[in-house]
Order: sequence, then structure tokens, then C-alpha cells
Amino acid sequence: YGNFLVETNGVNRMLFSNCNFISHTKKLCWFVSSAKNEDEKYQISNCTFVINNSNLPANDFVGMMKGAALKNSTFTFTDLDAKKKRYYIAGYGEPLNVDLGNNKTIFKTP
Repeated sequence: YGNFLVETNGVNRMLFSNCNFISHTKKLCWFVSSAKNEDEKYQISNCTFVINNSNLPANDFVGMMKGAALKNSTFTFTDLDAKKKRYYIAGYGEPLNVDLGNNKTIFKTP
């Protein structure tokens, strides 16, 4: 449905725990919440996000993440050119998100 594997807009208090998200042609996610405190943010814990996309143009975002509290989650870009193409998750490093520790971003290399 839509342009994203998962699209939730403006929802508070949503929990994703021990989930696997794998995108191939659609963009990964659209998680946007205006939550002000950590308890209302998207709770993303022990999740894996695998971005297999190679169909997107260079310098394009593969997902949007604003208003999330992340813990023990891994983002893996499998396209060997993903780093060269500068794929990124929009909003990931912004202050609207909370890093609760042990999150990783991995770019596969040849």
C-alpha cells in the first residue's frame, strides 16, 4: 500500500518490538510523530531494518523517521552501491528521535 513498506503518520504510543522490516522496491518506512515526550514516541526495540533497494536515485532517502525512541535496532543497506549513492534515512539523526542505545547502521561493501 502506498509508497512505503510501513506508513504511520501522526500516531503516538506505537510499539514495534522484535520486528523485521525488509524493503525491496518500496521505501522502507514513514514514521512521523509529533510526540513531545519519550513515552509517546514510536517505540522501536530489537528490530532489524533491511534495505535491499537499488531502484532509487542517488541521494534519495529510503525512509523517514521522526519521533521515535530506538533501542537495539539495526539498519542494513544491502545494495553494494548504497553508500556511494548516498542512501539515507531522513530524520534518523535528528533530535526528535531518542537513541536508547545499541543501534547500528551497516552498509554492505564489495
